Amino acid sequence: MITPHRIGDLEVDEDIEFQEREWKVQRVGWALMLVVIVLALVGLFGTGPLSAVEREADDGTLVLEYQRFVRHGGRTTFSIAAAGSQAENGEIE
Repeated sequence: MITPHRIGDLEVDEDIEFQEREWKVQRVGWALMLVVIVLALVGLFGTGPLSAVEREADDGTLVLEYQRFVRHGGRTTFSIAAAGSQAENGEIE
C-alpha cells in the first residue's frame, strides 16, 4: 500500500512492501550474474578447466585432447596421439 511520507515541503509516496520485494529480486539477479561470471571463468563458455577434455583408449594406444565447449566460429584444437605400433605405412585407421 502506498503511503504518503512528508519530507519538508515534499510529499513522497512510498510502498515499503514493494521496495523490499524489489530488493530481493535484485539480490537474486546479482547472484545469477555472479554464477554466470564464475562459470565463464572455469570454462563453461570457452577454454578452461571445465571445458578441457582428455580421453584415452583402454589399452593406452590412443589419446584425444579437445575442448568440450567451443564458441560458434571460434578456433579450437583437437589433438590426437597414437602409439607408434598403431601406424602402418605412416597412416592410422
